[in-house]
Amino acid sequence: MKLFFTILFPATMCFAQNGVGINTTNPQGVFHVDPLKNNPSSGNITLSQSKDDFIITENGAVGIGTHLPDASSILDIQSSNKGLLVPRIALTDRLDATTITSPSKGLIIYNTTNDVTKDIREGLAVNTGAPSAPIWEYIQTKEASKYSLENIFTEQAKNSVYFSVTGTSTSNTNNLFDFSVEIPPNSIDAKLIINYNIPGGPADEVVKPSAYVGTIISKSIDGGNTYTNVTGGNKIPLKVLPSDLLNIEIINGQIIDTVSNPSNVPLIVHYKFNAYVEQFVSSATPVFYRFNIINEQDSSWGVGAITAQLYLK
Repeated sequence: MKLFFTILFPATMCFAQNGVGINTTNPQGVFHVDPLKNNPSSGNITLSQSKDDFIITENGAVGIGTHLPDASSILDIQSSNKGLLVPRIALTDRLDATTITSPSKGLIIYNTTNDVTKDIREGLAVNTGAPSAPIWEYIQTKEASKYSLENIFTEQAKNSVYFSVTGTSTSNTNNLFDFSVEIPPNSIDAKLIINYNIPGGPADEVVKPSAYVGTIISKSIDGGNTYTNVTGGNKIPLKVLPSDLLNIEIINGQIIDTVSNPSNVPLIVHYKFNAYVEQFVSSATPVFYRFNIINEQDSSWGVGAITAQLYLK
């Protein structure tokens, strides 16, 4: 007994040497669908003729709405009046590992849950964690006129600074901090708010100078080659205390600075904090001062510290 099979192909399907075409006899890839049947029967087709097309190229790229998917993409979707609708999923929290089983790192969804108590809100989210321990981060959109917190930088003093002053001279050559922050690329209007607290005063209980202690602050945007002074330094008069007490002051202040980095590489901004002393009364013998009191018997006076908040539009 002989069996005969007949395979029927739609009349609109074409097998060409360069690929398979549906509704076209002129496929531009290994698989090409032309729903509107508006492609020419031979030769090149135009972008306007392929606005409704679906194509898989010989390189494995997929084009929707174009017969020429971009060489850098695996999927190129083009449309002048329609968008891409990603799956809408209700996450339970930012560490949700059960709603989607083993979500791949880089997986993008549209989360529909709003719950401020669990730090979760509606919007596009991407998994930046591992499949077994996802972390759902939001793809933020920013209004051009509003700043949002980008980063926080902190530093604590590692060494005490000692120096002497004679006469009524001032000193601003002793470096307390060389503090740096990184401004991301293409940050036209970055805002920095820097707060500092630095203890400073005489080095012993015997000498009770009448003086200001403070800081002078300068900034460099060329890798520390040149510095210019910035507003935000402060000086405080030393209190008059009994002979057995140290008259240490806490010098604090705030710098509000705007930095522009239009380049495509990060910009490192250096802030140098120098000790400053201005004596009211001239002294013939050197008077010693110290700042950032660390690992000493009097370390309870505090350690110098700086915190910088970086805001971007």
